[in-house]
Amino acid sequence: MIVSKPNPSLFLGSVATSVHAPSFRCFVSTARRSLFSSVWETVIFDGDPGVDREWKACARFRYRPSLNKQSIWQIHAGMSERMNALAESGKGLGEVLSLVLPDLVQRNIIEQSSIRSAF
Repeated sequence: MIVSKPNPSLFLGSVATSVHAPSFRCFVSTARRSLFSSVWETVIFDGDPGVDREWKACARFRYRPSLNKQSIWQIHAGMSERMNALAESGKGLGEVLSLVLPDLVQRNIIEQSSIRSAF
């Protein structure tokens, strides 16, 4: 279940979602790489820093530069919903990422070369 989905940050425009399911907990964070950057990226953490003692970044990727902030927010929301649905069906985080990330590449949303994954 999605347990946390605050509104985008007014200052940076970052968005985040916490997914908690029987098979895993994760935290999905989408933000600009730095304050003055136009490059957006998502980092997915195995574990939720808000509730878990141990957590680590397990995947990171960049969005295509042609996407605007609102599009990236929508993609983040859709990806988080899909990750949640897959998690609720019993899939582990590694399997979920192996389904979600290639789909984003195929749809030309993220750059294949930008994917860094611990799985």
